[in-house]
Amino acid sequence: MARPEQSPSLPGYLQENETSEEFRDLIGSIPTEKGWVANHLHQYQGFWHTSRQLQGVLACQKHFQAQDGRLPIGVEHHAFFRRGEVGDSKNHLTAEMKEKMDMITEQKLHCYGLKL
Repeated sequence: MARPEQSPSLPGYLQENETSEEFRDLIGSIPTEKGWVANHLHQYQGFWHTSRQLQGVLACQKHFQAQDGRLPIGVEHHAFFRRGEVGDSKNHLTAEMKEKMDMITEQKLHCYGLKL
């Protein structure tokens, strides 16, 4: 298979057949810096990635499909996650549990001036 004509203005990793046109277009539209770990780092969605990492991130995003409400262990997700509302703890926690959480919170955050 013939290799595409290589442009001296493009870095080597963009001249390889491995990169898709979509990836090359994205690289041209996001901030890129010369890094000390890799020749080029690209900022994508708030993080800096090497070219290979970015290709992996894009592949994961492209093929990601959300699953139904069951966790891999067969339990519904709402058993662990729920919509929290102010004052709703009285429906889910005992008085002892609330006191314990308040004590831990105060211990951990007292140095920041937290007063419960």
